[in-house]
Amino acid sequence: MAAKWQRTYVNTEVKQALLQYAFQGLSCNRVEFWVNSRNYRSQMNVLRIGASYEGRTRDRQVYADGSVHDGLVYSMTRSDWPGGAARLEALIQQKEPPTLFLPTKMRTARLELRLLTLQEAPQFLALARKNRHLLIESFPRSAGVESLDETHALLAGQNHKAATGEAFYYGVWRSHQLVGQFQIKNLDWKTRAAELGYFIDPEFQRRGFATELLELAVKELVHQRGFRRMSARILPENLPSLALARKVGFQEEGIMKASFLTGTGRIADIAVVAFTGTGAGEPPSSRHMASTC
Repeated sequence: MAAKWQRTYVNTEVKQALLQYAFQGLSCNRVEFWVNSRNYRSQMNVLRIGASYEGRTRDRQVYADGSVHDGLVYSMTRSDWPGGAARLEALIQQKEPPTLFLPTKMRTARLELRLLTLQEAPQFLALARKNRHLLIESFPRSAGVESLDETHALLAGQNHKAATGEAFYYGVWRSHQLVGQFQIKNLDWKTRAAELGYFIDPEFQRRGFATELLELAVKELVHQRGFRRMSARILPENLPSLALARKVGFQEEGIMKASFLTGTGRIADIAVVAFTGTGAGEPPSSRHMASTC
């Protein structure tokens, strides 16, 4: 597809016509999609139309410059097709695809945020293993990955949510090293509301990085994209994170009793804090760590 027509109705309608012919015209049981492991845009597009990630084939394709790249395989089956057809029709009818709303990359003064890709699974797995004892309470899914296959499955699910505009899971990078994660999830595009989640490796705490993440969220969502509400759910005992949220301008809205299941199986209370676009507060002290559900 020529660049001019990528991420437009033309691309979507072509996929719709091909898949409709495959499943309804040829009675196919299965359609496969092969994508270069470095072609993140194509990975997002395939997930966006409802295909499922199945795995990686190493050194699958040799390019003209001599480089050898892995291939990622996705599929859609006959049983998937009704849902895929509905998704494609919805994408054709809407004026803007959800993936245009939030960028795949963002920067603060010292950090780079990038949507986590399958190619970065080893770094994410290493971060999860190193901090499992800290992540288990508030981020049970991240803490629960124990192998590359499990990490690929987690990231594929996250990519699918980004492709459909439901949630965006960013890796936080400092000088090419993954030092944390930042989540923008439970997005409501009609009311312009979102929930945040953030974690910084203890090795990189006390440097003000968490402050930069929250201030970036205020700038990107509230000031540039007109969001009316950003919220975070924080374990009440996580006093540094509560203090950080308050100093950036979030207000405490109350405690939700026995509303969260931690990764250790504990039913916990959750403190809800929210930023409603009334303006950010003073930057928090760099000693505070941000770790929310």
